[in-house]
Amino acid sequence: MSVRLASTPLPVTLLGYGAIGRALLARLPADAGIAVSHVVVRPERIAQTQALLGDSARAVSAVPLTAKLLLECAGHSAITDHVLPALERGVECALLSVGALSEPGLPERLADAARQGGTQVHLLAGAIAGIDAIAAARLAGLDAVSYTGRKPPIGWLGTPASIQFDLRTLTQ
Repeated sequence: MSVRLASTPLPVTLLGYGAIGRALLARLPADAGIAVSHVVVRPERIAQTQALLGDSARAVSAVPLTAKLLLECAGHSAITDHVLPALERGVECALLSVGALSEPGLPERLADAARQGGTQVHLLAGAIAGIDAIAAARLAGLDAVSYTGRKPPIGWLGTPASIQFDLRTLTQ
């Protein structure tokens, strides 16, 4: 990612406003050098999201054409629906949903889209950030770990789980 030395913050488009997106926006310091200008959500969630955002950012259903940096924290289906087209248009993207890379061919599609757009895709640790800490603890003598991850059923849309289950009817 490019470093900005200018006094105006870099506008960032946030893809998703679930638990990770809300936490990220709430913890973003005012002097971070970036400002979330848009938050991309499903069309049916625009009004609700805009009410939560107030005047701090604009809720939209698609990545704006003016986007420069897209931070994905929306899940697997958002990568194919929004990240790939953004990369092809030259928008730099950072992915938190790295588990999606287990989908056959997706890493190659991301690389191709970034090449086509002359930009970069960055892979961030996201929800499994604790794995770095676990690996470090192993070096210090840890020999067993239990990891429990929780995700709403709708968060699995676009994955093999959506073939086996009607995710929209499952409850959290």
